[in-house]
Amino acid sequence: MQLGSGVHLTSQRLRDCVRRGFNHTADEYLLGVSCHNPEELKMAADINANFAVLSPVCTTRSHPASKPLGWQGFAATVNDANLPVYALGGIGPQDLQTAY
Repeated sequence: MQLGSGVHLTSQRLRDCVRRGFNHTADEYLLGVSCHNPEELKMAADINANFAVLSPVCTTRSHPASKPLGWQGFAATVNDANLPVYALGGIGPQDLQTAY
């Protein structure tokens, strides 16, 4: 933790961890999770992840087939989240005020 080391799980790895009954001890290392919907955010909280990223918020070149949440969708999805959630996907410095 002092070195800032950690692990970041894809949503598929998150599902694997949930199936196996994994429970993160928050002071061992930082654990982040990529999420795409409320169900995955709940799973991330249930395994005691330190934070999640939720995507895609906007259209992105890296995942052109993915339907973006939009800022209202992002807000609605994170409203009941029990961990810090960062916006990801097609956003940049111009979106900072909106993200706040």
